[in-house]
Amino acid sequence: MDLKNACEPVFARHESFHLRYAWLKKAYEQTKIDEGIFNHERATVALGVGKNMVRAIKFWGLASKLFEDNGPGKIKPTELGSMILDDDKGYDPYLEHIETWWLLHWLLLSKPCKLPVWWFILNQFSAGNIPVKDIRREVKSGISRAEKWHTPSKNSVKRDIDVFLHTYATKNNMSLTEEYLDCPMRQLELVRHESDHMRFSFGPKDGLTPSVVTYACLDYLKKASINNRSIPISRFASEHASVGPIFKIGEDDIAAFLHKAVGFRVHVDNVGGAQHLILEYDNYSTKDMLESIYKETTLA
Repeated sequence: MDLKNACEPVFARHESFHLRYAWLKKAYEQTKIDEGIFNHERATVALGVGKNMVRAIKFWGLASKLFEDNGPGKIKPTELGSMILDDDKGYDPYLEHIETWWLLHWLLLSKPCKLPVWWFILNQFSAGNIPVKDIRREVKSGISRAEKWHTPSKNSVKRDIDVFLHTYATKNNMSLTEEYLDCPMRQLELVRHESDHMRFSFGPKDGLTPSVVTYACLDYLKKASINNRSIPISRFASEHASVGPIFKIGEDDIAAFLHKAVGFRVHVDNVGGAQHLILEYDNYSTKDMLESIYKETTLA
């Protein structure tokens, strides 16, 4: 899957604000009352933020796929959004579980992705210490090659990179409490940012559970229109927009996660000398997949 097929040509719509803990829950509560809230003057009062943050909350809601457009000027929770955020029936209404943030990380980067700069960074870079100036140059060049896309401004690309680093990157000079309260996705410990360099953390990580990885594998197959019931695990590890590049885990890691997954009716088998994910169904329901994630969380 390439950049153009996986992403929409959207840049710097976050108003330079990273995703924060309370925003998706606030958006859920307000859109349940009025789907047009983000177009009203009273949105600043209802959401308790300034105008720029109102636009940012709307963007993150749509980018996370927990919300969707519902006619001119309106957005509503998706089925997935309701299953997570609903007070009575939601699996994690206040986004308290790290597994939910791993799931949100996947959803932000999966097709259709509204963060093409982030998508490019995660899918194109895998070296150790990467100079930020190289990231800016390569991102600008890569996006300019997307056929029929208007090349974004240098400042838009810079803002997307800056927000990516602020969202994910941990630093030694900040306390964990301060980091995680301000930027909840830093608890994923996916990125380190020191001085003018960035590096990814490869391999299994806290909160990245077998069920989250299996959900992502099945979601990737659906969005990439892969209908086989036997899929080489090497595909998940290497293909753009798949589980390996997005979670920064390798083929053996993915196989180990899939071996441990419960509730999905999948298994790993050796086919022709290579590890394959074997599916027992043609389609897996979102509800059943989410239930497996949070059942595993409860058991843990």
